[in-house]
Amino acid sequence: MIISLGMNEDTQYWLRRVTVKLYKDFMAGMDFEHNEHRWIFDWDKNLTTEENLMKVTAENKALILLAQVGVIQSSAKANYFRDQQWEGWNRFGKESGGMWGDERWEQTDPAHREYDYIRYIDNLDYDKFIRFCTEHGINYKEEGVVATLTITEQKPSIRADGKEYSLKVLQAGLPLEIIEQAIAHSYESVTFAKIRQWTGRLNTYKNKGNFKQIFRGNEFGEGNVLHPFADISTKSFMLTSNALLTPAQLSAIQKASIS
Repeated sequence: MIISLGMNEDTQYWLRRVTVKLYKDFMAGMDFEHNEHRWIFDWDKNLTTEENLMKVTAENKALILLAQVGVIQSSAKANYFRDQQWEGWNRFGKESGGMWGDERWEQTDPAHREYDYIRYIDNLDYDKFIRFCTEHGINYKEEGVVATLTITEQKPSIRADGKEYSLKVLQAGLPLEIIEQAIAHSYESVTFAKIRQWTGRLNTYKNKGNFKQIFRGNEFGEGNVLHPFADISTKSFMLTSNALLTPAQLSAIQKASIS
C-alpha cells in the first residue's frame, strides 16, 4: 500500500500500470537515455473518447509522480502531431491526408491522435525504480489480472482477462446511496459531510457510524467480491474503476457472475 504518500486506490492502480510498462520496456532492452521513447498510453476501444482521455490523464499523472521522486526523467510537449494533422485538414481538406498522411495517422496509437500532450521518458533509474516499488508494495511484475468495473442502473459489470462478468443488482440502502455519490463524483473520497454538501440535505446522514461498519457484509466490504474496487476507511469511501486482481479474487468474481 502507498498510504504514506497519501494516495487513493485509483492512483495506486495507475502507478502499478505505468511501472509494469516501464519494467517491460527495460527488460526488453530499451535505452531510455539515448533513444527517444514516446510513452504509449492505454486506450480501451470499448470506452468513449472522453472516458479514455480521463484514464490517459490519470496515467500521465502517475508518470509525473515517478518523475517527482526521481524514478524517471520525463518531459512533455504539446501534441504537435495531432495539431499539425488537424491544421492540414482544415487548410486543405481531409482528402489531402493532412500533414502526416492518412496511413501514418491511422497507424499511430489513439492517444497520440487525441491527447493534448506527448509524454517522453528520457531516463529510468533502475535502482530507484526497484526501491520505490519495493517500499510501496507496487506489483511492477504484474502478478495479477487487470480488471475494470462499471455500474449501470445498479448492475455491476467487470471486464477482466478478456471477458465480461455481470454481477447481481446492488440492493437499495445506505451503501448504495454512498456508491451512487461515488459514481457521480469520481476520483473523490465520499464522506457524509460531502454527501450533505452535494445533495443539499444538511440534516441527513448524521450519526451513521463509520464506513467500514456500513459496508460490512456488502459486496464492496472487506473480503467480498467487489472489495478490490473500493478504498474504505472508517471516515470515507472511494470507488475505483480499476483493480489488479489476484487469482483468488478473479475466481470469486467468476463464481458470482450471473452471465
